[in-house]
Amino acid sequence: MRVLIVFLLFIFSCAHKICPKPEKITESLFVKPPENVRVYGYAKVKWFKIPFKITKTQVRTPRFLYFYERSLCIEGKCFFIPFTPVDIVYGYYPDRYKIEECGNVIVLTSKDGKKIYVKGNKLEKLEYSNITILYGKRTPQGYYKSFKIFIEGIKINVYVEKVEGGII
Repeated sequence: MRVLIVFLLFIFSCAHKICPKPEKITESLFVKPPENVRVYGYAKVKWFKIPFKITKTQVRTPRFLYFYERSLCIEGKCFFIPFTPVDIVYGYYPDRYKIEECGNVIVLTSKDGKKIYVKGNKLEKLEYSNITILYGKRTPQGYYKSFKIFIEGIKINVYVEKVEGGII
């Protein structure tokens, strides 16, 4: 009897984890941002603390950080970012994904090169081209209170203080 129990434990410990389909993962992971939402907070770049207001396609700041539609400009450099500012705040990256890795962390990849890292059904990280975004905790309203953006050696810590308006 003991031999059977040990054998079964060995078999189950070596069994591969069965991953859900990518659609099942993204269905609960991505929350579509509300229309006409306004997001207020601040970004920290080096030693600067920059307040911002985000609308669907634009970030307004009083300093050297500028984001309009799909372009992020900081310190005189501009970068193409294929996501809107609100999509980043909500961690909303819908696409057709395939599972690249399935374990403690699930890695989803899309045809255009996005890599989504999911741990415990929570968005941990997005990698795309020269951009990496690390996510903190998600609020019950579906947005992230803090996240870090890394782009070509520049680190931007983003803190969301308030979200207003919008119709889901």
